[in-house]
Amino acid sequence: MRQEFLDLRTSEDPGNYYRAAHEDVPAEVWNELIEAYPESRFWVANNKTVPLEILRILASDQDAKVRTMVGEIGCTMINESAHWFSQQEAAASIRICSSAGTFTS
Repeated sequence: MRQEFLDLRTSEDPGNYYRAAHEDVPAEVWNELIEAYPESRFWVANNKTVPLEILRILASDQDAKVRTMVGEIGCTMINESAHWFSQQEAAASIRICSSAGTFTS
């Protein structure tokens, strides 16, 4: 699956690019992807379905562009879906956004 994500992401077909930004992928695959292909972290953070556990990892990435993407995309996703989260998940999402330097109350 990780190779499929990379292929979708680098495709010139807008439909494939859209899939890379919106398809749901298991957390294990995201973990494998960000470990094996650090250059993909920015695009993983851009995915609208990436799990909170992956956003937590990416929020403290050494690359400021990755952290910014978590803040811009990830926190928007979190805020739009806040009513689905438990109190614990909501608190975690605030910490993620704060780590990325983009949380505002």
